[in-house]
Amino acid sequence: MLWDKRGFQKGKRAELLFQKWLDNHNLPFLYIQQDINTISKSFLYLFKAKRPDFLIFLPNKNTLLVDIKNKNKTTKYEDLPIDSEELNRYINFEKEFKIPIWYAVSNEETNYQKWYWIKASKILAGIMNHQIPTLVSSKSNMSYHPVPLSLFTQIGEEDNLDKLFQSKINKTK
Repeated sequence: MLWDKRGFQKGKRAELLFQKWLDNHNLPFLYIQQDINTISKSFLYLFKAKRPDFLIFLPNKNTLLVDIKNKNKTTKYEDLPIDSEELNRYINFEKEFKIPIWYAVSNEETNYQKWYWIKASKILAGIMNHQIPTLVSSKSNMSYHPVPLSLFTQIGEEDNLDKLFQSKINKTK
């Protein structure tokens, strides 16, 4: 993957604003440092996994592992692009450790007032049932998945994470 300083800075901005959102909602969390020296080689090479950005502790004793993304909707469609290689590494994490990984995506367009949440495994299910295609970027030549906004759970500034689980319950009825 090519080093993109602007993309790195946008990602850090999203992480800081997400952290502020967590603090505003009094949700305890651990920020997972992403330096290469803070992860074992076995995690990277044996499991071919990737670690998320946050571990959030919920009042009901559940925990969420969350990767924060600063992504804009594609101009042609109502979707958010998710990198294929990264998704595969999160799926490896889920399979190996039996812990789901969530994406929380926001951007400057929404002034980071809306976060779009989705489980990595839900994206994989959409790919497997041909609801989500795999495309190749003409700019980077890397593959990605344009995930329709309709598959995400939208959580606004005043919402809480209960909406994630209400959405899950409503979709299984």
